[in-house]
Amino acid sequence: MKTGINFNQIIILSSLDKEEADTAGDLHKFIESERIENNLNFETLLKPFESANDLENILSNIEENSRKGARPIIQIECHGDISEGLELTNGSTLSWDRLEQLLLPINVSTRFNLLVGIAACFGGHFIGKMVPTNPCPCWAVVAPAKEVDPGQVISGFRKFYGTLLRTKSINEAQNALKSAEGTWFLNNAEQWYLEITKHYLNTYHTPKIMRSRVAQIHKKLKDEEKPQSMSFIKKELIKLNRIDLMEVFFNDYFSTKAIPENIERFSSLKQKIERQIDNLKENGTHWV
Repeated sequence: MKTGINFNQIIILSSLDKEEADTAGDLHKFIESERIENNLNFETLLKPFESANDLENILSNIEENSRKGARPIIQIECHGDISEGLELTNGSTLSWDRLEQLLLPINVSTRFNLLVGIAACFGGHFIGKMVPTNPCPCWAVVAPAKEVDPGQVISGFRKFYGTLLRTKSINEAQNALKSAEGTWFLNNAEQWYLEITKHYLNTYHTPKIMRSRVAQIHKKLKDEEKPQSMSFIKKELIKLNRIDLMEVFFNDYFSTKAIPENIERFSSLKQKIERQIDNLKENGTHWV
């Protein structure tokens, strides 16, 4: 995981009922105290909101500012549901899929450097539906993996941000988070891509699955009076699948068309996946 992080804003977005513990206000005061004590140069903003529409507008404004040079860390404080997504004070919800869509242009504008904190139950779930064919919506996310109470939220994010601001190291902040109460999720785009690529290979590239695909293509070509041998189809299918994994999916996931420097930035990851695929091929466990 990349050690340092470049930011000039921490934006805390809060959608909590007035009678609830003010975790957003508490975190805002804590971060301001750390900023002053350590003589740090960034802006801290606290923005309350009530609805999904409010959040969409706020994130749209953040994206516009990021195109002008703002480099935010975004912290969202609200309730969350594993299937519904973010639950907001007026009763509306914002799905995890929609949150991904709103964060993606900010991640692109910040040159793939967006860190997102989600202080909501199951907050890490929004990244769980990612597949290698979709662009990654942020560089890293920190969130509770399960249900948490306000005390755990406050303690966990204090440990995370306190360490991050003092050390500028995501690794150090991650280590601090491990000692916090509750179950926490902290992951970044490289790690996600390794995990979802492994899942993709295990789902679509086992000999049993590939034999079925080859047989289907063989039958289709025969029906179309364009017959090819099954060995030829297998060879071509493996070639196309590797191109998808190493070029098409990789470039889409890391938004290399919009951010060309990501080709070099994540080249070591690409090489690691190439070696992983070669090992699977040599072991005979996958057709790749």
